[in-house]
Amino acid sequence: GGVSTMRGYRRHTLGPVDSDLQPVGGEARLLLSGEVRQPIAGPLGVALFADSGQVWATRHDIDLADLALALGTGLLVGTPVGPIRLDLTCNVTEPQGNAARWLLSLAVGHPF
Repeated sequence: GGVSTMRGYRRHTLGPVDSDLQPVGGEARLLLSGEVRQPIAGPLGVALFADSGQVWATRHDIDLADLALALGTGLLVGTPVGPIRLDLTCNVTEPQGNAARWLLSLAVGHPF
């Protein structure tokens, strides 16, 4: 998870967790993202996006039914170093571990 991968999850929180719900990482990852951006006026723009992904402990554990899905919208402000983004994301699938259903994030640059 994170602002440049699966925006419905904070960094390193998608995938396998231990008994204390702490992320343990994995060796297999699948990410799918789509985004539509629309200028509004001057440096301002909006975006609609969908992110889907998952991390598995091993490549033998890969199951596409495990993919998480998040939908969101963002406000973009163009700057010389790239857009400053304020994204609001909703996890459509049941959030894993202690992840929230809704996530608000601030980032610089495009996610991909």
